[in-house]
Amino acid sequence: MSAYTAEAIERQILKRRIVIALIITIPTLLLVLFYGYNLYLEPLIRQCPRDCQGLDLSGELLHDRSFAGFDLSSANLSMALAPDVDFTDATLYFTNFTETSLQRASFVGSDLTGALFARADLRGADLRDTVLDGARFQGADLREADLRGARMTSADLTGAWLRGSTIDDDTALSAHWARMWRIVNEPIAGQDLSGVSFANANLQGIDFGTANLVGARFNNTDLRGARLANANMTAADLRKTRIDDTTTLPTTAMLVWRLHNQAQLGWQLAGTDLSREMLNGVVLQQADLSGTVLRGTSLVTSNLRDANLTGADLRDADLTEADLDRTTLRNVDLRGANLHGAELGLADLRDVQLDNATVLSGTWRTVWRIVNQGGENLDLSGRFLGWANLAGANLAGADLTGTDLRFADLTNANLAGAILVDANLANANLDGADLAGANLTGADLRGTGLDGAQG
Repeated sequence: MSAYTAEAIERQILKRRIVIALIITIPTLLLVLFYGYNLYLEPLIRQCPRDCQGLDLSGELLHDRSFAGFDLSSANLSMALAPDVDFTDATLYFTNFTETSLQRASFVGSDLTGALFARADLRGADLRDTVLDGARFQGADLREADLRGARMTSADLTGAWLRGSTIDDDTALSAHWARMWRIVNEPIAGQDLSGVSFANANLQGIDFGTANLVGARFNNTDLRGARLANANMTAADLRKTRIDDTTTLPTTAMLVWRLHNQAQLGWQLAGTDLSREMLNGVVLQQADLSGTVLRGTSLVTSNLRDANLTGADLRDADLTEADLDRTTLRNVDLRGANLHGAELGLADLRDVQLDNATVLSGTWRTVWRIVNQGGENLDLSGRFLGWANLAGANLAGADLTGTDLRFADLTNANLAGAILVDANLANANLDGADLAGANLTGADLRGTGLDGAQG
């Protein structure tokens, strides 16, 4: 073989080696460049200048990044993964951190006025000496966060986890949230917390022991896992309170919670003792409340339509603006009760006990007088008695000239000799009434029921 042939063969082998090397090296180099760009170069290219107002970093991976001293006002970092990020001395006016992971992030000295931290994870975050005026932490996790020296008097901490967080004398919290911080971080078993508002607080897992919680307000409070079985919760306000299967409440308090938060028609509560409880606004429509003890109970604006309250004890109860239309109140004790503005349309007031301390409008006191003491020969001219339940009432000889009796129930009433001149009896029910000798000149009888009426 000639030297030329050997040299040609060697060149061919070299070319093949080069081709093989390129086939292996080029894809590898491209992969290195691809991942290098995405993991290192692109973040550097995209890294904002110190003025980053309004920047959208939502959902970004920002682990270990530094924004120290940057202006991120109105920037969107919602749902970003930003543990251990450095925001020291940054300007973060109205920055959006909704659902952002910010574990162990440093905000030391930052201005976070109006920032949004709804449901953000701030466990272990350093918020020392920050300005948090108007910041919103609804549902945020601030466990183990350092809040020493933070200015947050107007911050909204609704539903925020505060257990294990650190504050000091220089932390500016509103009186409400300062108290809630103490509740979750200091022993409270046996304390007198009567009348205290726990509104909007996250009190998950708190042991209240034998605390006095009479009249305490738990509106929109998170009590999941809380232990209150041995606490005194008489008259506690449990509207919109959040509990779960692990929450322990006194038996009556649990019933009160259900009445407020699991509204239904036809509650079966006969004979139940709910004295001095806070039942404002509850729906007790069509409920069986016969024999129920509601002494001193607050039922302001409650719905008691069509309920059966026969024999109930409502002494000193507050029924201001309650709806008692068509309610059966036979033998109910209303001494000292406040029924200012209550609706009593077609309510049965027979045998109801009142006294001078009972607050009741003139109309309904008149109806009560008629059905319990009789209305024979009474001068009721010009009165408004619409929707009054006067079934079986004795109104013989009564002067009802111009009286408004629209939709009134006068079934089987004795109206013999009554003067009903120009009376408004539209849609009233006079079935079975005794109208012998009654003067109905000019009376409005449109839609009036007269089946079986006599006279």
